[in-house]
Amino acid sequence: MTNNFHMGTNYLLKVITGKWKVSIICALGLKDYRYLELLKYENDVNHTKISKKVLTEQLNQLEEDGIVTKKSYGTIPPKVVYSLTPIGQELSKHLINLNFLGENLAQVNQANISFDINAQQVKNLHKEEQDKN
Repeated sequence: MTNNFHMGTNYLLKVITGKWKVSIICALGLKDYRYLELLKYENDVNHTKISKKVLTEQLNQLEEDGIVTKKSYGTIPPKVVYSLTPIGQELSKHLINLNFLGENLAQVNQANISFDINAQQVKNLHKEEQDKN
């Protein structure tokens, strides 16, 4: 059976829908992370804490959808590193721009909204990481 979507954007929104998925994609756009490093990073930049269960679920969903890849090293203790696939890297760049658009829309709508991390901070983090490489 074929799933029908009105537009490609509708499919994309299905893939990235989830409280933490956008944040996970943006974090992995900075660098590859081991699981606990990613959990710590997410909990440091967000006011609400992400649980291990939810992080695991959302990483697995992103992996199934071809956005994230997981590499196991077969060592003891186990070492697993999460990174973005090429399409995930492209998506991360677009999500950074959408952060700005979302903040502008909130301002236009005069919405009483606060953000854990603003778009400029995200962009600066990505620039700093690129400058390191």
